[in-house]
Amino acid sequence: ISEVEIDEGFQSYKCQFDRPSAYSSTIQGVPPGVPSEPPSLIVADTRIEFIDSHILADQDDILGYYLAVSPLTTDWTGAAVEISKDGGASWIASGQTTTPAVMGDLIDPLPAAPVWYRDSVNTLRVRLLRPDMELITATFREQLNRVNLAIVGGELVSFADAVQVGERDWELTGLLRGRKGSAIPASHAAGTRFVLLDGRQELVPAQLFELGRPLTFRATSFGADVPGGPVTVTYTGQSQMERQPAYLRAVQSGGDLLVTW
Repeated sequence: ISEVEIDEGFQSYKCQFDRPSAYSSTIQGVPPGVPSEPPSLIVADTRIEFIDSHILADQDDILGYYLAVSPLTTDWTGAAVEISKDGGASWIASGQTTTPAVMGDLIDPLPAAPVWYRDSVNTLRVRLLRPDMELITATFREQLNRVNLAIVGGELVSFADAVQVGERDWELTGLLRGRKGSAIPASHAAGTRFVLLDGRQELVPAQLFELGRPLTFRATSFGADVPGGPVTVTYTGQSQMERQPAYLRAVQSGGDLLVTW
């Protein structure tokens, strides 16, 4: 009905025909999406690693050490780091970080190998802390330019190929061992720490009186009450230890002996 007129005793209607299909529909609704899980109220614990090594960048050329922290789950927004110089009797704030490092542990032992050429025999098998942590592949040139540098125990190792073989498990090959003059023990046992040194480590300046003394560290996740750790180590000041000379060459020139290394 599009129009109606009402007179005395009469009513006039103006109507129009329409298609029945205009009042029906074949549209189907979209199924509702699965709601996302609410954020966990349990804050992840923080793992802290003390790294006493040669400097990782030129601007780090001071007496100091590196600290790396990482959460055990993704429910983490950062952590506060504290240091104790009296065996845990008192604690001093050592800074805060919101950048998690890529770290884990060795699955299998890693035998020793020479430092003079690439270790193409051994495979470094590691289990990272979380499934969202990833490792990449690097060329030999990139390895020589500090890409894929990691610390295994106390040895600095660089790897070329990274293959994921499990949810958190990786196989690393094409190893360069004993980088930056770090010592190589007989082997690294399963469970030895693995930390990727990709710039996510905090450089902490040290004092001379701390050399040869045990230092204790702990990290408390933001929003947590219980700190992770503690980790106690003896500081040796590797950042200012002179590297062993390499590629020694001596040439006699008249009455002089020219020595380079």
